[in-house]
Amino acid sequence: ILEITLSRMVGQGGFSVVREITSIALNDIYDTSDKETKSREAFANIANQHGLLEGGKYVLKSLRTDLPDEEYQKGIEDLAIEADFLSVLSHTNIIAMRAVANSDPHEPRFFVVLDKLSYTLERKFNYWR
Repeated sequence: ILEITLSRMVGQGGFSVVREITSIALNDIYDTSDKETKSREAFANIANQHGLLEGGKYVLKSLRTDLPDEEYQKGIEDLAIEADFLSVLSHTNIIAMRAVANSDPHEPRFFVVLDKLSYTLERKFNYWR
């Protein structure tokens, strides 16, 4: 998370917190494959060069730090499963996952980078009423 600058919290769920990303400045990582390195660089370059981070187009979803131990373990599993599902899904009605932490998905510091929703489901339901 040290390579990503975060701003305001945009949401919080049972296990996770979601914050806007304002910039990405990647450090060199030597324990990744060439493919992973190029993927990281491409995402950061595109996001920074095209102003995609201005106006909060992406968010970082990570585990809440205030959870009791049992809930914390459930949260770790929940976020890992979500990342696994999102890594293989591609549909206009499903949020896109753009990146994941360079760590084991079952570690507390794991996070995912997602497209920011322009509105919440609750807000949309209220609009439809």
